[in-house]
Amino acid sequence: MSVSTPYLELQDLGKRFGAFQALSEIQLSIRRGEFVCFLGPSGCGKTTLLRIIAGLEQQSCGRLIQDGRDISREPPAGRDYGIVFQSYALFPNLTIAENVAYGLKGQTRAWRRARVEELLDLVGLSGTGAKYPAQMSGGQQQRVALARALATAPGLLLLDEPLSALDALVRVHLRNEIRALQQRLGVTTIMVTHDQEEALAVADRIVVMNAGRIEQVGTPLEIYRQPASPFVADFVGKVNRLEAVSEGDHWVRCGNKRWYCPPGSGGQTAAFHPGARLALYLRPEDRMIEQQLPEDHPGLCWGKVQQVEFLGGNCLARIAIEGLDNQPVDLQFSLNQMDEFGVAAGRQLRFALRTDRLRVFPAAGSAS
Repeated sequence: MSVSTPYLELQDLGKRFGAFQALSEIQLSIRRGEFVCFLGPSGCGKTTLLRIIAGLEQQSCGRLIQDGRDISREPPAGRDYGIVFQSYALFPNLTIAENVAYGLKGQTRAWRRARVEELLDLVGLSGTGAKYPAQMSGGQQQRVALARALATAPGLLLLDEPLSALDALVRVHLRNEIRALQQRLGVTTIMVTHDQEEALAVADRIVVMNAGRIEQVGTPLEIYRQPASPFVADFVGKVNRLEAVSEGDHWVRCGNKRWYCPPGSGGQTAAFHPGARLALYLRPEDRMIEQQLPEDHPGLCWGKVQQVEFLGGNCLARIAIEGLDNQPVDLQFSLNQMDEFGVAAGRQLRFALRTDRLRVFPAAGSAS
C-alpha cells in the first residue's frame, strides 16, 4: 500500500441507542504508526467510538476500513488489534506469564515462552512471569495488560483510558513509557482519555469530541494554539474569555480597549459585521511584562492583582484590568517573574496582552 494511504478510515460513522444519538457523522483518517488520542468529557462518545473500532459495538451507519480492508461487519476476532482497558481485565487465577500468553495460539510451548519473556522485558517486568495479578501494583498490572495486547503483534493498539485508575505520579511515568514503546514499535495507536494533559503529552494528533461529534482534529500545538471552536478553547488548557463587540474590518472593542484581530484569529473573523457580539479567548501565558513597554503598544494595560494561585513552578494572577468592564483575566507568571515584577495581591501592574494570540468567535446565541 502507498505510504500516503490511511491505515484506518472511519467514514460517516453514526451510532444510536434507541432515541439517543451517541455518534454523528464521524469522519477520520489515521496514518500508519500514528498515536492518536480521542479527547473529550464524559459522555461525549469517545469510548463508544473506540468500541466500534474494536467491533465490541456495531455502528448504526458508516464504514470502517483498516489497512485497505472493510471491517465494518467483522466480529472482534476478525479484526487486527490489541486492546487495553482501564480495569486491566487480567485473569486473577492465571500467572502473569499465562495472562500474557493467553492470545498466543497455534505455536509451540517454547515459542510462547520466549515470546512472553520478550514482552515482559519490553514492558519492564522481566522475571515476574510466575507471579499472579494480585501480587502486582496497579501500574505493573497495566504493563501486563499492555504486554498481552501486544503479544500477537497487532497492527492497531487500542487503549481505553488505561491510566485513569492509577496514582498521579504513576500515571505520568507510565504514559511516557507507553509513548516511548509505541514509537519504538511503530504500532498505530488510539488512546481514549478525558485528561487533556495526557493527550497533549503523548499524541501525534488529538481528536477533540463533544456531544457525539468531532470538534477538531490537529496536533497538540494546533489544538492548544488554534482552537477551532469555543468548546475546544474552553476544554483544552486554561483560558480567559472576554466579551467584546465587532467594529468591522477585524477590529474589536472590549470595554474601552480596541484591538485588531488579524484574519485567522477565529473561524469567522472576516464575516463579523459591526455590532456583532463576540467572545475573545486568550491563554494566561499570552502576555508581556517588561520595564520598557512602549506607550503605543496595542495591548498595553494597567491592572490590579486581585489574587494569586500558586501552582508550583508557576502562578496564576487574577488581574482587574482598567477599562475592561469588570472582566478580570488570569495571567501566568513563573516564580522568578513573580519576584522580578512584584506580582502580589493588591499590587498594580503594567503589562501588555498578546492581542495577536486572541481567538475570536461569535458570542453564544449571536450571529456574525
